[in-house]
Amino acid sequence: MNRWELPETAEIGGRTYPVHADFRDILDILARLNAPEEDEATRLYVALALFYEDFTAMPERDYQAAAEWLMAFLNGGEEETGTPGAKLIDWEQDAGMIISGVNKAAGCEVRSLPFCHWWTFLGWFGA
Repeated sequence: MNRWELPETAEIGGRTYPVHADFRDILDILARLNAPEEDEATRLYVALALFYEDFTAMPERDYQAAAEWLMAFLNGGEEETGTPGAKLIDWEQDAGMIISGVNKAAGCEVRSLPFCHWWTFLGWFGA
């Protein structure tokens, strides 16, 4: 992944798949990945189906590569290294504090934008 670009498609198994890159879509995916009432396989399948626009056409043999691409995308283009550490933020529980900081960095109310790429949102969050 080129971190100087804002990807809206993923190349998986020789095919290009449009992805849902808006921060609202990604926050929904993160909530689904953390849903305690579902087993891990179900959570991942739902996340993939929500992220890849044409997921139903994706061959099952490509699911692993698709999951790795999704995880790198969620991490702002960086691949996962090692085991995850302690959870530092809760996107849902801390939403009020997060959005106020993001809005301040963005200079606008980001929730009113028709589209805001996840990596742009992460950049403002990091500011």
